Amino acid sequence: AIMGFSELVLPPASHVCMDWDAKSPTRVHVVPLRDPSSAVMHELPPLFFFHVAQAAVKRDGAGPAKLLVDLCTYEDASILQALSFDRILGRSEPLTGNSRLQRLELPLPGEP
Repeated sequence: AIMGFSELVLPPASHVCMDWDAKSPTRVHVVPLRDPSSAVMHELPPLFFFHVAQAAVKRDGAGPAKLLVDLCTYEDASILQALSFDRILGRSEPLTGNSRLQRLELPLPGEP
């Protein structure tokens, strides 16, 4: 029998490294570098992502600073199955995805 490329790299996994529950909120933890003890957690509507495009702090005049985080989000976790080695190596049609760039604006801990 001829082994597929994925079997040469790793044996097939019996689990997935990421769990997805469309009913659970997305939790974002913001940890200040200067004072990690003042970390805060924000609960957002469910979304799936695994790519962060960028993050930055934005200050508008005298208002409170916000943390901006740009994510490549998906409607669900089906992209993980689409990106498996077996499917990529055997793919004859182009990979299509339902991703979109989404910006989170989160208050920073300690800001008014």
